Amino acid sequence: MNKIYVDKVYYSEKENIDSDEYDRISYTIREIQSVSDYLRAVESILSNYYICGDFSPIKRFENLFSLREDKLKSIMLEGVFFRGQSEEFEFIIPSIFRDIKHIENEHELIKEAKISYPLEIQKIKNQSDKLALMQHYGLPTRILDITANALVALYFAVSENEDKDGVVYLFNKKRKKEEEILTSKSIPVIIKTVLTNLTYKEKLLLDLTFRKIKNKEILLSSFRKVNYRILPIIEKIYDAIKMDIGFIPTNIKISDFYGLNFVTPLEVDERIIRQNAMFMIFGLDGIYNSHKEGLKQLKLDSELIEKREILENYYEEKMKEEGYGIEIYNLTEEIKKLELKLWKKNKEKVLKNEINEQVFDVMLAYAPEYFLPKKEKEWAFYDKSNEDDKTRKQTHDGKAIILLKSKYKDRIKNELELIGITRKSIYPDMQNKLQYIKEKYL
Repeated sequence: MNKIYVDKVYYSEKENIDSDEYDRISYTIREIQSVSDYLRAVESILSNYYICGDFSPIKRFENLFSLREDKLKSIMLEGVFFRGQSEEFEFIIPSIFRDIKHIENEHELIKEAKISYPLEIQKIKNQSDKLALMQHYGLPTRILDITANALVALYFAVSENEDKDGVVYLFNKKRKKEEEILTSKSIPVIIKTVLTNLTYKEKLLLDLTFRKIKNKEILLSSFRKVNYRILPIIEKIYDAIKMDIGFIPTNIKISDFYGLNFVTPLEVDERIIRQNAMFMIFGLDGIYNSHKEGLKQLKLDSELIEKREILENYYEEKMKEEGYGIEIYNLTEEIKKLELKLWKKNKEKVLKNEINEQVFDVMLAYAPEYFLPKKEKEWAFYDKSNEDDKTRKQTHDGKAIILLKSKYKDRIKNELELIGITRKSIYPDMQNKLQYIKEKYL
């Protein structure tokens, strides 16, 4: 999948021109080096217009940034959201999926945060809003911050890492049905929040079991009756849901455990309000991709448990039967081999230091960085290899990313300060306000 980097903007003396006017219109292409350039780039993306290169034939086939106010207004009504990062990463994923230790200890991270800040966290009744608050204050979680304010996203893109290029990603509300904007009381959001109460091994077992089911739209309640192995985990999920909303919904589906959801928090603090914040919450998908070795170990563990149960049954039920000793001996040998295999795997893992390796391929299938709908679209590119064909067509469903070059970060940051977008306005707590005052005089 191709990325579309918008690192330049187009200015012409007249907008919405006819094709017969192309040769008479002067235009300028420049890098994004100011707040106004950035906003121009945002409008360009919303109008499905991209600068693909600085070459003269561009005006022979591009529409010179045809901006229709009615079109732009309709897009804004659908919902456009932004995420700014001071540097680009390979995948847009929640922080908890960037470190295997965090994934393995997610339930402990959340539990300790609640214990450490009982007054601040417990005053929020909804569990997903509690998660959003923890995320905003730096705890690794399974949610990803986004904002409805393009300038707030720009601030995050230029505020740090002055030697690296910043990026702003655009997200559109009008996506697949399962990715529409939800509230923190919606069932798919509640389910994904409840996953934080499960141990890593419980999440792995849940995912391993669900992946065998072709129809993910079946109800969890019906599935619960036929699969006793994950019954304790499902009961744990039900208990957490009941504690959160007071009852257990009857329409929970297996599909609610997967994918991502765009969420508007219901209970917010001043910081979330100042940032026009929303978030995306991710499901079980990343658990499988993040640690494939964990699944292999889980399968071995499951096999061991099963054989040990059989062995116990032999001891309890077949002590009086003749020949049981040979069967017990064979089972015991199988168990020993499995235990040895598990031990060797763990030993090799520790020796290779694979436990701390960065997560790979996490959430790739559900990374929401694609602004454009996933259908074939045509874009005009200039093909230097074919001078006769100035309108070569190329199709792709690219990622819309605004690139802020490092050399312009200071300038843009200073311009943002002129319009009141600063650390002080973004982070209203005392620590950040004092940090802002300190930085003013550096």
